[in-house]
Amino acid sequence: MASLSAALLDSFKISDPAAFDAEMLRIRAQMKGDPYRPVYHFLPPAGWFNDPNGPIYYKGQYHLFYQYSPRDAADRPVPKVWGHAVSDDMLYWKDLPIALWADSPHDKGGVLSGNTFIDDEGNVRALYTGRAGVLDASAKLAINVSEKYGILATSTDGMRTWTKKMVMDKHPYEGSPVHHDAQIWKDDGLWWQLIGGTWQGKGTAVLWSSPDLENWTFRSRIYEPQRTGNYWELPYLLPYGDKDVLMYGRGTYWVGKFDKKTLKFTPDNETPQLLDPSSGIVYAPNCHLTDDKGVGGTQRRFVLSWVFQGSPTQGFPYWEGLMWLPRVMDLKNGRLIQDVPPEFEKLRGMHAGAKDLLIAEKPVRVKGVEGDTVELDVEFDVANATAKLFGLKLRLSEDGQQYTRVYYDREKDILGIDGPIDFGQDSRGRKPKLSSGPAHAKDPGKLRLRVFLDKSVLEVIYNGQSQTKRIYPDKLGKQIEFFAEGGEAKITKVDCWQMKAVW
Repeated sequence: MASLSAALLDSFKISDPAAFDAEMLRIRAQMKGDPYRPVYHFLPPAGWFNDPNGPIYYKGQYHLFYQYSPRDAADRPVPKVWGHAVSDDMLYWKDLPIALWADSPHDKGGVLSGNTFIDDEGNVRALYTGRAGVLDASAKLAINVSEKYGILATSTDGMRTWTKKMVMDKHPYEGSPVHHDAQIWKDDGLWWQLIGGTWQGKGTAVLWSSPDLENWTFRSRIYEPQRTGNYWELPYLLPYGDKDVLMYGRGTYWVGKFDKKTLKFTPDNETPQLLDPSSGIVYAPNCHLTDDKGVGGTQRRFVLSWVFQGSPTQGFPYWEGLMWLPRVMDLKNGRLIQDVPPEFEKLRGMHAGAKDLLIAEKPVRVKGVEGDTVELDVEFDVANATAKLFGLKLRLSEDGQQYTRVYYDREKDILGIDGPIDFGQDSRGRKPKLSSGPAHAKDPGKLRLRVFLDKSVLEVIYNGQSQTKRIYPDKLGKQIEFFAEGGEAKITKVDCWQMKAVW
């Protein structure tokens, strides 16, 4: 890919917000010709993006921090930093200067994941994982992956500048890294910190407490399930009424109860659930924030996530990774329910649709229901369907040979995403995997799909679940059609909107 080379790294060192934003808009303008680059999702102007970090709603604005790596003069990634963007509505974002650079002895190897919060004085704080790194005589960076420190950063000017202090430098117990991915909250006069870790070869969530945010004491491994990976990242403990949800990693979660006396979490069911079963394409779908813009000023909890991969297009500056559309999350009937918030209706443009469509062996197309940057709202009558499989095909090529299929398996009550061969591949030759997950459609007797297609990004919200994909068709088809196999299916309604760009 073409590179902005040293100019890119120099651009990210601009400290004046107005000048920085102007430079980022200039870089973004260079990317508009890439047919696989999303137009209504958040992603940096160029370079590498992964975990959304410490998102926070502060004084009426949404601040997003994220794992970011620009490129140096030789077009090589530099150690991770915290990128920063701000928005009034989580639709239209403004780039701000880098919040946290890898510039202290304890984070020269990278400013890794963490969270932000408001302290007792009303200042914004960040507690994050710093990876140690040292420069040798030839000025090459050597990263010590085993040394990870808990670093407290404080801002008193609205998150424009920060001061750092290393506050956690001791191993909680043998075999566990010092610090990884903190969630911070205050309760009963103490600050609490939940971090990822391992214990006797199994992943766990580790709880610490502090009276002052600087002196921390290990308190508990709050849950040690039998069937998990050997290491946990990004643990979150989220309250929902009389229940609590424990999450980690790529959105694995349990519903249960956290006991404040024993400092232990007990799940209602030891079998974990997944927030999004999109294998190999989504990670960290548990970075969250809350606002007060629910019905009647009530609180809404949002979940944010990193979507993998970049673009196969040559001739543009390197970019990779983006954030999925923010989703409001709630707990109902023992599972987490999510949906894209109503703010995104502002992006709706030209509309087309239909009602009461009967789909049999011959696929059906609806006039005006097409495009590669669209939102679809489709409702299927599951109770009266006779077809074994039914759904829709997106990005269908004119010859019908390429497409991405979103299907419902009536007998298994699952929703899946697949294609005739694969979804193409990005610039590194990586191919998104097929996926499927429970649809919970038989009980209500209907299946509602909210489908967000943004060039190479596909997000499907269905009965509170979600699946996310990256797709790279080389024929760039824009047709959409509805199908049924082995019987009939009825679509009670379909709405399609062309979506506006946010940059």
